[in-house]
Amino acid sequence: MWNKIEDGLPGEIGPYLVFTEDNFTVWAFFNSKKQFCESNRYVMNVTHWMPLPSPPTADKGGPRQQTTNTASTPVCPKCGNAMAVLSGNHGFSGKVCLFCE
Repeated sequence: MWNKIEDGLPGEIGPYLVFTEDNFTVWAFFNSKKQFCESNRYVMNVTHWMPLPSPPTADKGGPRQQTTNTASTPVCPKCGNAMAVLSGNHGFSGKVCLFCE
């Protein structure tokens, strides 16, 4: 169910669906600074948000068996959020926290 921004922000850091004044629905990460971020930028003019739905289950057409992500996601030592891994974009490669910068 959609929640109006005027009624409050999410209570937890994590991924959400957000709807903007420009009629876009995007996946965004709500960070410790109480901002929604998508890729390497803040999502502006958010009017509504909602938690992500539960993933599909085997009886609803989803995967038959859960897979485990064996890749280690880097975590920012300062804020604890997941860090973005950049490779070769505009001459920069490395890890960057999108929430502390």
